[in-house]
Amino acid sequence: MPSFLTTINSSAHIERIISSARKEIFLISPYLQISKIFMQRLMDAAGRGVRIHIVYGKKDLKADQLDQLRGLNGVTICFLENLHAKCYFNEQDMIITSMNLYEYSEKNNREMGISVSLKHDNELFFDARNEAYSIIKHAKRIDILKSAANHKKLDFRNWKTELLLEVGTIFNDKVALGEGKEITIKSFKHNLACYFEKRRGKNNLFISKILSAKLYLHMAKSRSATKVPKNVDYILEEGGNGRYAMAYFRLVEPLETEGLNYILPTEIDVIYNFIVAFCQLAETEVVAYEKMHGYKKIQ
Repeated sequence: MPSFLTTINSSAHIERIISSARKEIFLISPYLQISKIFMQRLMDAAGRGVRIHIVYGKKDLKADQLDQLRGLNGVTICFLENLHAKCYFNEQDMIITSMNLYEYSEKNNREMGISVSLKHDNELFFDARNEAYSIIKHAKRIDILKSAANHKKLDFRNWKTELLLEVGTIFNDKVALGEGKEITIKSFKHNLACYFEKRRGKNNLFISKILSAKLYLHMAKSRSATKVPKNVDYILEEGGNGRYAMAYFRLVEPLETEGLNYILPTEIDVIYNFIVAFCQLAETEVVAYEKMHGYKKIQ
């Protein structure tokens, strides 16, 4: 059954939730000022491959917090203006509390809360988790690179930075993408098509690029396949007319997400990284081709 928590207990439970997470961490707090020890625990979690989801709703994040979060792999930050709930959980344990994830609150405020677990409080855990998922669904994803740019200069001439901004904009706009529809991602010389296909009742995510015959031959001979993430199938398909071809990525594991207008919180980073990986591969191959042949554009 749920356990009662005071301020000190709440802080200890949050640390334990971060430290014991194996897959995901969800931190929902209107005010956000992450203490040194919690940030260290988050760094450790990110190092273990744990995905981190943070939702806040009151003040802009400080520059130093942005810098630290930007250095974490697999972190997603969202903003919801009318957020007042405070809830922290991983795949097994959760606390619902009056305490913000704010260093001042941990040290100075009188707080109360309860802890619940998937094992002992199954129904309550799922009800609270579903409400947390709804909060994330209606929150706006914060592009960390754009936010950081408000505080210090970034090299926006770097194509990888531009690419991340482009993909981040697409997700922030919540472009509808169901079966049979596609969105176009523009990255310098590329128009990349991203779309879903249902196969045997499962949602398969694809991204593709039309290639010239010459670029196709270059990519077929290069070692680009060795740079593809393990969770992705990489396909090169020669065109029937000998003039054009296609390059595809297919996400190996089918998704629960049915469209990019509502991405399940547990799959945001998988989809985001999938698109970024393909864009990076396409850009790298085109740059290498042009450098090899001395072209300013693909012939």
